[in-house]
Amino acid sequence: IHTLVRKTPAGRTQEYVLDLLRKACDLEVENLLAKERNIGGLKVSMKVSPDLRFRVSRDLMIRVFRNLIKNAYESFLIAEATYADSGNIDISAEQVPDGIEIRIKDNGMGMPADELKIAQQFRPRSTSKKLTGTGFGLAIAYAKIIDHKGTMTLKSKENIGTVATVFLPGKGDK
Repeated sequence: IHTLVRKTPAGRTQEYVLDLLRKACDLEVENLLAKERNIGGLKVSMKVSPDLRFRVSRDLMIRVFRNLIKNAYESFLIAEATYADSGNIDISAEQVPDGIEIRIKDNGMGMPADELKIAQQFRPRSTSKKLTGTGFGLAIAYAKIIDHKGTMTLKSKENIGTVATVFLPGKGDK
């Protein structure tokens, strides 16, 4: 909650997109393994050019990506602390005309239309997760992306999966 209410610093540093995504993914995997979660059947792939860069608040953007990656992992929860035996999380980033687009896609449980509609409001304390979640992850991610003058969209189909798409403006300095 502190991240949500804390003002985003105006200072930005030039960062490699791949480094921030890897760091966020590593932190979330460490967290899940520390809780003795068996996520061995879940595969993460990254398709990100190693020279793709943008100007962001580093720690906050790692938090944004970590929250989105956490949601992707949790889409494979089948019972409390039990994950599906298999699944895919695909993370990609590309230069687009006015900035950089980052996608975090899973083939997990997805959301029915009514839950998706609530999630797309990005309000604190609104969660579709019955087993985990506080309802702050998407709200924090959305707020910090907006603070970076970006956008975030969420698409999901029940039993098919979810795609979170983040757009951050700028030339990217590739």
